[in-house]
Amino acid sequence: MTDQQRFLAEVEHLAFYGLKRDGQGFAHDVLKGVRQHRPDLQVTPVHPAADDIGGMAVVGTAKAILPRPDSAMIVLSKYKASEALEDAAGAEIRRIWLVMNACSRENVAYARSLGLQVLGGCPLLFVPDAGFPHNVHRWLAKLFGKL
Repeated sequence: MTDQQRFLAEVEHLAFYGLKRDGQGFAHDVLKGVRQHRPDLQVTPVHPAADDIGGMAVVGTAKAILPRPDSAMIVLSKYKASEALEDAAGAEIRRIWLVMNACSRENVAYARSLGLQVLGGCPLLFVPDAGFPHNVHRWLAKLFGKL
């Protein structure tokens, strides 16, 4: 079992950064895939400028989430991810998954300097029923020894 698979199996409450108010974008695809894989997972979206996204109540900061999440998933640009890392660390969330562009060398190093456990990569590679094109990406990653 990979660290990513373990994360998806063990996480109980996830602070989720990166959802857009219009319901569009990759972060929404990631959340949908994770929720299909783990329908029991409690997810709290964090967005500083939204109250509601797709019928989900949203908080402006992870500190407002009670009880506190045990993990966070950050699906933001390389440049916005550092703010989310600071927010998660400030809420004493210690396990972080930096998705795609958020997973830059600088952000990984910064997360570790904050005492965070960091994972990277696309969660949809670890969700068995994610469908096309993620199943092709997963197959290629296995072929080249990345999974």
